[in-house]
Amino acid sequence: MRRLASLGTWWVAVLALVALAPLARADVVTIGASKDNTLFEPISQESFADVSNGAGPTMFAGKVKDALNQTGQVAVRRAVIEFDIAGSIPPGATIDSVQLTLFCDKVGQNASFNVTLHRALSEWGEGTSNTGNSQQGRGEPATANDATWRHTF
Repeated sequence: MRRLASLGTWWVAVLALVALAPLARADVVTIGASKDNTLFEPISQESFADVSNGAGPTMFAGKVKDALNQTGQVAVRRAVIEFDIAGSIPPGATIDSVQLTLFCDKVGQNASFNVTLHRALSEWGEGTSNTGNSQQGRGEPATANDATWRHTF
């Protein structure tokens, strides 16, 4: 009797694991950005309002110490980044958690700062403007479809 009871308990445990296996399955998906750009706050009415960095190797967020805006405050850069979630996650999948990893450089040795994320409420563009290794913090003239501080495209 004990032997049969033991075998019965073992089968219940196996059936429970088999039944729960689909629920416990977890895949990790890494999604690269589908587009990114930098919005450069205007320093004056004429400068930096229509510059961008759509195809550049980097994007910028935060303040730039050597550029002042129209009111004399340190100018701001806003990074915009988009991910193609629908094209990367199967329909009906449940997303349990998300982790965003960005690499930060060009920061002072003892610098500490916060970065916040906000949902963009409008579609925006990524053109071919490219700061390359020259005017990275200053942007380049916007090209067709580039987002700028004043324009989404």
